[in-house]
Amino acid sequence: MVLRLYAGEAEKLEKSLIKEGAERQGNNLVVNGVTLSLYKRKLVINAEDHALARHIVGFLTPIKPHGGSDEAGKGDLFGPLVVAGAFLEDQLAMRLAIDSKELSNGAVERLARFLRTHGDFVVEQMAPSELTSNMNSILLRLHLAAYEKLGCKKPFYVDDFGAATQLRSKGLVPLCRGEVIPAVAAASVVARAVFLDWLKQHNLPAGSSRDVQDIAMHIASEQGCAVLKEVAKANFSLVRRLCLGGEQNLF
Repeated sequence: MVLRLYAGEAEKLEKSLIKEGAERQGNNLVVNGVTLSLYKRKLVINAEDHALARHIVGFLTPIKPHGGSDEAGKGDLFGPLVVAGAFLEDQLAMRLAIDSKELSNGAVERLARFLRTHGDFVVEQMAPSELTSNMNSILLRLHLAAYEKLGCKKPFYVDDFGAATQLRSKGLVPLCRGEVIPAVAAASVVARAVFLDWLKQHNLPAGSSRDVQDIAMHIASEQGCAVLKEVAKANFSLVRRLCLGGEQNLF
């Protein structure tokens, strides 16, 4: 388990834990037999011990309730575009929420299950075949829909995707590297978990590497363009090229 820390918290936390009886073991601390690895921006608890984690969070400065949204699947050839919105009040959930890009797929799925039971979440998604217009305009609609379904609670942060003016006009706060905000990070984890579940159900890979493109070309040649558009994003250049002029002109 990894707890998010902010500037100056590591030193204060170390003093508090030692004062309570934590033992030093090399560069680590040991509490109730559990090893803790303390860094400037995170605490690694080498056990799945939520009770201990919640106890440790009690030594940290409380984070104010807030909301945020993030997306998954934007750069992947296969699968839907998924946007999750989150509103968090639980202190442990806010400390556990980290950017999904820093986690393995298995860790994403486990953390998403915990977060969804300790916060308010909504998921908006658009199927691959529906992704026919500009990606940023679609993202704007999905992020705003998530914000509205969460009751337009403020503050509400979004990882900026090039629509800062439109987001601000609706009351949202766009940020560069928005995942430093717990609710945005939590939304990224839940969105990624939903996206990964779709890929698993359809037995398709993530990403847009050459190998992934080869799979798309195989689907187009063997099953046709209509089938490809059900699973691959219609606004990707490869899909447009393969399907230009109908199935009879694939290659």
